[in-house]
Amino acid sequence: MTQEGYMQEAISLALKGSYNVHPNPKVGCILVKNNEIIGRGYHRKYGGHHAEVNAINYCIRKYGKAKAAKLLFDSTAYVTLEPCSIFSKTPPCTSSFIEHGVKNVFCASLDPNKKINGNGVKILKESGINVEVGLLEKQAISINHDFFFRHKKGRPFIRIKIAQSLDAKIALSNGESKWITSKKSRDDVQQIRLASDGILVGSGTILKDNPRLNIRENISNSNRGQPKKIVLGSRPLARTKQPLALLRSAHLEKEIVWGNEEHFVGLQ
Repeated sequence: MTQEGYMQEAISLALKGSYNVHPNPKVGCILVKNNEIIGRGYHRKYGGHHAEVNAINYCIRKYGKAKAAKLLFDSTAYVTLEPCSIFSKTPPCTSSFIEHGVKNVFCASLDPNKKINGNGVKILKESGINVEVGLLEKQAISINHDFFFRHKKGRPFIRIKIAQSLDAKIALSNGESKWITSKKSRDDVQQIRLASDGILVGSGTILKDNPRLNIRENISNSNRGQPKKIVLGSRPLARTKQPLALLRSAHLEKEIVWGNEEHFVGLQ
C-alpha cells in the first residue's frame, strides 16, 4: 500500500468517531512496519484514549507485549492530525510514540489548537523522530471543518438548512404543506442535527410550524445528546398561550430574544 493509501485508511478510521468525540476532532491512526499494518486506532469518544494510543493498544492486543514492542520500535505512524502534546483528560500522544520507539510520523495537518499547533511536531523531532506534515491534508481537514473553523476563527461553525421548491417557495400559499422535501432529505437533516450543538430558528417558525427541533434518531451511542434550542424573536414564547411542542420537549432555561434588550425565560 502507498503512503497515501495508509493515510486514507486512517481518515476512514477517524470517521468512526463521528458524533462521539466532540468537542475534540475526529482522528485516525495507522501503524506500519515492513509494509504491513500492525496497528489501527481512532478517537472513539470524548475523554477516552486518542487514536495514537488506541493504535498502539491494538498492536499489543494482537501480538502480545513482547512481539508488539519489537514491531512498534522503528515503525511508521500515519495520523490524520498532529499528535497532541499536552496533558488534558489523557496524557500527550507524543509521549506514547516516543516511549514505543516509533521512527517516522506522517501527520496530515497541524492541530489548529494554539496550545498544540506545531508543538507536537517539535517534540517528536527533538526526540529523533522523523516527521512529515501535509499528506492528504485537505481530505483530513475536511472531516473536521467545524473544529478547524472554531479554533482558527474563534467563533462557532454555522450550518444553514434551506428547503425550497424550484420557484423559491417554502410552502403552499395556503400554508397547509408540512414538508416539501423527501424522506431522504429529512433523514439527512437528522444527521446534521446530531452533529450540531444547537438549532436556531425564529419565533415566527415556532408559532407557525410548531416544530420539536430535536433528533428523532437513536442517540444512545452519541455523547452529544439533544441539541440546544435557540429562538430569535421579539415575542417571548414562554408567555404565549399556544401549546408548543418545543415547550413540552425541552427544559425551560434561556431564550435569546432578537430586536430588543429584554431577556425572557426560554429554552434549553
